[in-house]
Amino acid sequence: MESLVEVKVMVPAERLGSFYEMIGQWLSRDGSDSVTPDFDVKLSESHLHPWTDQRVQRWTMEGSREERIGLARQLLRELSPRARAFYLHLLEKDGFEAPAIDIVGALGLESTRALAGTLSSFGTVTRRINKSLPFEWRVEPDGATVYSIDPEIADVFQAALAVDSRPR
Repeated sequence: MESLVEVKVMVPAERLGSFYEMIGQWLSRDGSDSVTPDFDVKLSESHLHPWTDQRVQRWTMEGSREERIGLARQLLRELSPRARAFYLHLLEKDGFEAPAIDIVGALGLESTRALAGTLSSFGTVTRRINKSLPFEWRVEPDGATVYSIDPEIADVFQAALAVDSRPR
């Protein structure tokens, strides 16, 4: 097995998708050092499928409200307990957003790296139901990551929670 080295790189937020694609293309090569990755790759030209792939349905655009609520209920049921706690935490915040470090504290996680691992079940479930991630993130100028939910998407998930909390 080849040894791996962790590398930290600062990438402009607006170019992050292109960076991941470029690295993905490079890693998928046969290992030859003579192959140079295309550093100017455009998302639309790539064979990889980022979260913004047009084939993935956005929470606010596709299907009826009832269908979106049903899929939101499914997503919430299938998430890991910590991923669900992350999402519920964001839904309770003003403006549906919170800095990663605050979320780490609220969930009792060890670090923001642990938070990133916690979010992996979102990818698993959203791929299966063909939906985009129901949250976004941005990196502030000071390097802090802030997670947020679009208010329209938050409305769908709040409705899903209301359905599941009704007495039976």
